[in-house]
Amino acid sequence: MTRRNALLALAHALLLAGCPAENQAPEDADWHRHAAPIVLGSCAECHTAGGVGPMPLDSYEAAAPLADWIAAVTAARTMPPWGMDPTQDNCGQERPFHGDPSLSQLEVDTLAQWAANGAPEGDPANAAPVPSPPTFALSEVTRSLTPRAAYTVPANGDDFRCVVYDPGLIDDVWIQGMEIIPDAVEVVHHALVWLDPTAASEDLADEDGTYPCFGSGGLPGATFLGGWVPASGAVEYPEDAGLPAPAGSRIVVQYHYFGNGSDTPDASSLDLRWSETEPEKRVLMTLEGNAATAAGGLQPGED
Repeated sequence: MTRRNALLALAHALLLAGCPAENQAPEDADWHRHAAPIVLGSCAECHTAGGVGPMPLDSYEAAAPLADWIAAVTAARTMPPWGMDPTQDNCGQERPFHGDPSLSQLEVDTLAQWAANGAPEGDPANAAPVPSPPTFALSEVTRSLTPRAAYTVPANGDDFRCVVYDPGLIDDVWIQGMEIIPDAVEVVHHALVWLDPTAASEDLADEDGTYPCFGSGGLPGATFLGGWVPASGAVEYPEDAGLPAPAGSRIVVQYHYFGNGSDTPDASSLDLRWSETEPEKRVLMTLEGNAATAAGGLQPGED
């Protein structure tokens, strides 16, 4: 084979293989040297006592019995949860997504090898450094908002409820970030956050500051600020960008609750960061979905 033909054959092999291969996973993968830095650094933020994950994975004793499951869900890319779906032809985007929790292929292969080895613990004396779990909390919080009263989520079924928060704005500000702090995580399915610039929500709310609603809650001129789903964190806008909030505005959070079999009080709170100085850029947040389609949106029971 000539040198040219050899190079063509190599190029053809790389094209068939897709993205360039990473380093090989260690054949002797164990918990302390290999699996722990991945699991504790990328999974334990949610999978810990009191977290949104359904089971803790923050120790060898907790993770080892679930090694096969861990290998399966990380290989399927369903864990850690992430909305983007990389394809075989996507060998790395030009710019990374902010807050991308995805594991590298080497990390996925390492967890698979650990499980295939029988999930050995290894020697704690040889343990690799364990990174701190990533933090998704809002930085430099300007004000923390709490509801006027806890709302009791009915025992069964879906419940869409708007909660009105008063940030106490006496001057115009520019919101630069927000974070929902869920209280009763077992019943909070997701949340959408809206700026109510006219305080119209006050006329809709009961004494507890809540009212039944859907979407933006029927508020004139409402502006979408962001949302929350389990395992998500703060929404922070780009540097030197903000969303204008007039004096007297209210923040309305539309919570989707799902009953867990017993009446459950929820007092989820909201952190905001804002600037009193107008930034160079203005933020526009939007929602994508199928609510306006002929099907009328996602229907119960459909895939």
